[in-house]
Amino acid sequence: MIPNHDLILLSLLHASFISCVLLLVTFVVLICLLLAFCIMLLLIAFLDIYDALLFFSWYVADVKSNIELAFVVTLFSFMRFFVHMSLASKPIWEGITVKVRVKMQQLRGQPELH
Repeated sequence: MIPNHDLILLSLLHASFISCVLLLVTFVVLICLLLAFCIMLLLIAFLDIYDALLFFSWYVADVKSNIELAFVVTLFSFMRFFVHMSLASKPIWEGITVKVRVKMQQLRGQPELH
């Protein structure tokens, strides 16, 4: 029989327990490092996408202001055209309203008032 057989088995059990605990601690540390790496990678990707979209939103705002300016310039040019057209057609509308007024007075049977 081996002397101190039970002490040798006890020390072997103790060493395997300590190595198991150290292995679990190492595994947990590696998992935490992996999670931190993934979180930082996603955060960096999110910030890059945010910066890219921010640049794109500046571009969209610039294009939007240019379109608005073009709309206003076009509106002013058409307004000048419409003002000239309405001033030119004013005698026509006055003639039409005079004719309608005469017709209404004739239908009512009242004498014409000028």
